[in-house]
Amino acid sequence: MAERAEEPGSTVHRLAVEHKRKVADYVRGVIEDAGHAGAPELAEQFTLLMDGAVVTAMSERGVEPFRRARRMAERLLS
Repeated sequence: MAERAEEPGSTVHRLAVEHKRKVADYVRGVIEDAGHAGAPELAEQFTLLMDGAVVTAMSERGVEPFRRARRMAERLLS
């Protein structure tokens, strides 16, 4: 199924793109509501950070990548 996500016309690809957009929009809204400047750029960075944490947690089979991602997110906001 993952290989079909690369096919631009596929339902899987369309759903993946839509999901990513919704996540980024949500994250941007949270950042804006918190009063941080540069919400669109921060949302892109946070979304990438979240994706990386998920993939790394799967390969490491643990939650430590999420802790590291949180520390990185805190630095982005400081």
